[in-house]
Amino acid sequence: MTREDVLDVADRFAASAKLAVEAGFHGVQLHAAHGYLLAQFLSPRTNQRTDEWGGSLENRKRFLFLTLEKTRAAMGGKGVLGIKINSADFQRGGFTTKIVWRY
Repeated sequence: MTREDVLDVADRFAASAKLAVEAGFHGVQLHAAHGYLLAQFLSPRTNQRTDEWGGSLENRKRFLFLTLEKTRAAMGGKGVLGIKINSADFQRGGFTTKIVWRY
């Protein structure tokens, strides 16, 4: 994914959340677990990027936090915003509980 692709996906999460609350849902959840896209960026095993979205924990969590900020803003204070995140992905060299506690 290019930088523009990453930003576009974050915008699409936000737009979808806005539509959900406008449709009457009481909240939305960002799924950052079970190998889905947000989880892939968090995991040092799957995220082998060398740009601003990979490498350090700070960089790997950037996509999730950007998506969270954009989604929260798009919801306009309406509804609950949750995040589903793994405690570990149980893969050697992957996401661990030690990493989760650093978020």
